[in-house]
Amino acid sequence: KHQGDVPILLASIEDTGVGMSDEILSRIFRPFQNDTASASEELNGNGLGLSIVNQLVGKMDGELEVRSSAGKGSCFDIAIPVEMAVIDKEKQSDVVLSSDLLSV
Repeated sequence: KHQGDVPILLASIEDTGVGMSDEILSRIFRPFQNDTASASEELNGNGLGLSIVNQLVGKMDGELEVRSSAGKGSCFDIAIPVEMAVIDKEKQSDVVLSSDLLSV
């Protein structure tokens, strides 16, 4: 997929879990939000993961969308524009590669 001349990286993450109601979907990307009613205590997180992912995707000028139905699982779609790097041939010759950089 492209947006003008810029390629778009697309990724989808899908599960067959308990899904989410419309009420949960309306707040899922806010910090400290989770669905404590549908998961056991040991499986419940602190509600920061999706908020952080949403912020990171936004900082990359991308989009994050979720589709879900209670009892049918969820699908998260991420679209991020990826601009290709341009290598300056003159500056490239100044780069010295050394295996010393790989030593620990």
